[in-house]
Amino acid sequence: MNKSTYILIAVVVIIILGVWWWSNQPASAPTTGAPAGALSTSDNTASINSNLNSINVQEPDFGPVDTDLNSL
Repeated sequence: MNKSTYILIAVVVIIILGVWWWSNQPASAPTTGAPAGALSTSDNTASINSNLNSINVQEPDFGPVDTDLNSL
């Protein structure tokens, strides 16, 4: 057997051992506690509705956009 055969066998063994080691790792445990984006105690339906109602959406002016598109 020549040198390249030994290298190929070593690489195959290392890959097999790596896959075996990786597959035997325990699954990550779920974290406990509230997630980072969880609602605080001050967030309730009334305050959320109040915030939503305070948003002022006006009818957008698409005139300049239409003019630019028509000029193309």
